[in-house]
Amino acid sequence: MRRHLSTALLLALSFACKKPAPAAPPTAAQPAVEASDAGGDEEVKPVYAAGEASPLAQQLCDALYEVQADRRAACCSGKPAPGLGLSQCVLTVSAALRSGAVSLDPKAVAACAAAQAKIYDGCAWAGSQPQIPSQCRELLKGRRKNGEVCRSSLECLEGQTCLGVGPTQAGICGAPKTDGQACRLSVDALASFARDDEDIHHPECAGFCGHYKCAPRTAPGGACFMASECPGGQHCDGKNCAAGAAAGAGEKCVGGTCAEGLRCVAGTCAAPLAAGAACKKDAECVGGCIPATHVCGQRCDEY
Repeated sequence: MRRHLSTALLLALSFACKKPAPAAPPTAAQPAVEASDAGGDEEVKPVYAAGEASPLAQQLCDALYEVQADRRAACCSGKPAPGLGLSQCVLTVSAALRSGAVSLDPKAVAACAAAQAKIYDGCAWAGSQPQIPSQCRELLKGRRKNGEVCRSSLECLEGQTCLGVGPTQAGICGAPKTDGQACRLSVDALASFARDDEDIHHPECAGFCGHYKCAPRTAPGGACFMASECPGGQHCDGKNCAAGAAAGAGEKCVGGTCAEGLRCVAGTCAAPLAAGAACKKDAECVGGCIPATHVCGQRCDEY
């Protein structure tokens, strides 16, 4: 994902900030945000405006955020902590659905909710933050065509990206950027709050984004330093691109990416240990590593 959710959360807090004067006039690929003129202190508005919440959006966002909060509260005898992520998820997904920019299958949302409920069943997981299951990924299907205005790459048809988009600026759906063009300059609000990876079906670059510039991917089996350099269906084993979209058990986890159900522990993918197993770090365990005993178990003092 181009930016982690935490970054998007920080940007969300600045939606009501003042807009600085633009360095250059907007282009067709970078339409201007709604503002009166190029003055230095008009208010900047987020691309996703508040409105009536969609029940389907609420169901999806509850699965992504509320299930964990409720189960943690139940396991640790506390109260669910209200989070900005949930409310912003409902706001952005609802706005995208209202505009017709995306579609969302109710059956897919139900499958996501069921998968999350299974992960957080019981309390053994407490002390960790389990991965979002595959049933909860890539659920929003874009409907905006090439050349149409977009507020997220998830709004575009598959294979296209939203050029020029930012939390306070709309973009235009188009083909991925070519080598040498700037990339990862802003946050995709919808993808961040919906906890989706827009790069899978809506890559920003025709190759990959490295050091904020698009570059060509390496050949299959070629040398690599990070997973994004490798072609589709391969991952970086630390030296070369290897078979498999993510590292398997016992393989090096360059960038921390492991196959679903595995954790990156000391640079190697491994299955998390059950309660009672000896441990040194929380990442080794299904839940957490209890400091006093160095065994895996439920932890309520931290995630």
